[in-house]
Amino acid sequence: MSRKCEKKGISNSDLAELSGLTRTVVSGIINGSLQSVSLERLIRLAMAVDLVVDLNIRKAA
Repeated sequence: MSRKCEKKGISNSDLAELSGLTRTVVSGIINGSLQSVSLERLIRLAMAVDLVVDLNIRKAA
């Protein structure tokens, strides 16, 4: 996601505005300092930079 933002010239502030999340949350997700990230937040960030989210759920081995 960081590379996609860089390529499109999107800052963390821009990403926050596009996704509806706070700058603090976006920065925490991008730099890995946020302990827990919901699937909803990840989807919102991905959609904000035109990434497709593909979720596969399968039985554990």
